[in-house]
Amino acid sequence: MAKNPDGSWTIFNRAYKPLGVVKNDRAEWDDPRHKMFLKGLGPGTLAKLSYTGKADASDERVYFYDDGSSPA
Repeated sequence: MAKNPDGSWTIFNRAYKPLGVVKNDRAEWDDPRHKMFLKGLGPGTLAKLSYTGKADASDERVYFYDDGSSPA
């Protein structure tokens, strides 16, 4: 997921398209249709969400798994 300039977050898939976008069209992460404000995303929660187990409040992206793993 990626943090937007306004503090909201956009969750994206492996193709770096916002979740729910299936077309090959270009999609802006900063589009209001793809943004959500999530509470409680401090360093501890971001670290738990990150596949590396490391994150801090200044991180602008959190990856749930690495490119070599199966999301299943």
